[in-house]
Amino acid sequence: MHAVVLVGGFGTRLRPITYTTPKPLLPIAHVPMVERLVRQLGNGGVTHVVLALGFKPEPFYSAFPDNTCGGVSMSYAVESSPLDTAGAIGFAAPKRGSTTRSSSPTAT
Repeated sequence: MHAVVLVGGFGTRLRPITYTTPKPLLPIAHVPMVERLVRQLGNGGVTHVVLALGFKPEPFYSAFPDNTCGGVSMSYAVESSPLDTAGAIGFAAPKRGSTTRSSSPTAT
């Protein structure tokens, strides 16, 4: 089973913290929020997650250098410009199963 996780927001309500760290990578009890989410998705049977990224994708690459989290494989769909919720889902959905870090809707 696959999942798309939207993590491309700017985190404006949490500034100045999110100037350097994207909101999904902020820790709760020393564990990044996105890691908690991906682990729970894995517990529910999800085997692959596509992270729909827009704002600061590089910290996600550093946080998950082997493209896995909690036994769940991950890939990235990097928006070149903000697409809002529906656009981000439509952009990221074709990336399922891909391990590339693409910024083009047609690349896999």
